[in-house]
Amino acid sequence: MSDTFQGLLGTACYGVDTLPKTFTYTRTFGPFGADCGDHTIPNTATFTTNDTSTTGSDTWTVIVSVPCPTGCTLTQGYWKTHSVYGPAKKADPTWLAASGSVWDTGFNQDSVFYNSGQTYYQVLWTTPKGGNAYYILAHQYIAALLNIRAGAGTTPAVVAALNYAQTFFQTYTPTSSLSKATRSDAIAAAGTLGSYNEGLIGPGHCSQDTTAQGADHD
Repeated sequence: MSDTFQGLLGTACYGVDTLPKTFTYTRTFGPFGADCGDHTIPNTATFTTNDTSTTGSDTWTVIVSVPCPTGCTLTQGYWKTHSVYGPAKKADPTWLAASGSVWDTGFNQDSVFYNSGQTYYQVLWTTPKGGNAYYILAHQYIAALLNIRAGAGTTPAVVAALNYAQTFFQTYTPTSSLSKATRSDAIAAAGTLGSYNEGLIGPGHCSQDTTAQGADHD
């Protein structure tokens, strides 16, 4: 017995084995990236008899369902202007509603951001002078966390960037001296999260993000 994915499965002997005989194994499919929805995976099992070499086969289609990202995202320019400190006239309540995600510590605009000595609000409003990778990444990281709080789905690339950023901020401060490789990795993670926040990857951009259209995008 054999099949498309596993290859040789083993043998089944009439009068010896309990028939029908089941061959069990596990198989991982994907990743499918942004291609969400149902994917059909055909699998064909084939047998060849030992005495006459007679063959036979049967095909079964496995359906793999990939959840599509939900919600929508807003840029870091939106989030920096929609806390209780403005300048937007109305604060976004997302700042006060922890999501329970593995990256969400239950912060609000006044919480201290890791080892920075600054609040989340202050970090968002600190210009990354000289191309400071810490702040470039922090701006996009905070915005991504708030987007997730607001119900936006993620992608594997976004999750990887969030995990990297969390470890980065647990390790470094705004004044840390970064190696060329570390700085490059931080900027790359910021780019991924920036694409997510701006709707280029993930569930897409929220139509109501009018404030952020003219905001700076570091």
